Amino acid sequence: MKLDVEKVLDWLHTRRIVLFAVLGGTVLLLIGLLLIVQVDKPKVGEHTLSQAYAAEPIPRKELFVEEEPDFVPSFLYYRAPREAWDAEFVSQFWDPLDDKTLQDLQKEADNRISTLLEAIP
Repeated sequence: MKLDVEKVLDWLHTRRIVLFAVLGGTVLLLIGLLLIVQVDKPKVGEHTLSQAYAAEPIPRKELFVEEEPDFVPSFLYYRAPREAWDAEFVSQFWDPLDDKTLQDLQKEADNRISTLLEAIP
């Protein structure tokens, strides 16, 4: 019997740091839990911390996006090819140039042509 007690005491002596750490952690955990329970206790006319920081209910309209109106035109899978362009069809894509723009383009083209002709020996 005496040998068993000595073995237990020897085991406790070799692992005393681990035992103190476990006991200290347990005590700190219990103190922390007691503090949390004490702080969260409601007083007269007050809310608990958990109630004060509770999430507000979110309305259903904010959770789910409603259906958007269908404003996108339907996709045309096939179109008969045109044999010739008419003036109405071309007018969708062509913006006529004003006189100033035409003069600027003509001037730039004349400058390039004159530069090219001057470069020819």
